[in-house]
Amino acid sequence: MHADDAVGLDIEILIKGTDPFNLYEDTSIIPVPGHTKGSVVIKYKSSLFTGDHLAWSDFDKRLIAWINYCWFDWDTQIEFMEKLVELSFDAVYPGHGRRIKLETEQMKTEMSRCVQWMKDNSK
Repeated sequence: MHADDAVGLDIEILIKGTDPFNLYEDTSIIPVPGHTKGSVVIKYKSSLFTGDHLAWSDFDKRLIAWINYCWFDWDTQIEFMEKLVELSFDAVYPGHGRRIKLETEQMKTEMSRCVQWMKDNSK
């Protein structure tokens, strides 16, 4: 858990700052503040576990982020979501919303589309 969301809690592994934390050789915890100040994603091999800020929309047929459920800062979330575009992954497993598995290059395209939508719909 990230220190910014763990105030007063006794946490075994406490992440601080905005640099990725390598938990294991094939597992990284990546801070993505925005939804909350301490939001993180977990990248395991080629999968991204995104929590509450990124999912697939069957209705829109694209990756989505929820501006109405951004409790910390939308512009910060955009900034860190842009960094996810550069990662190599082919699956998104959200805390809410639909999961999706695509070819790696298609996922990169979908992440770019999502970030552009976020910028176009900035508060």
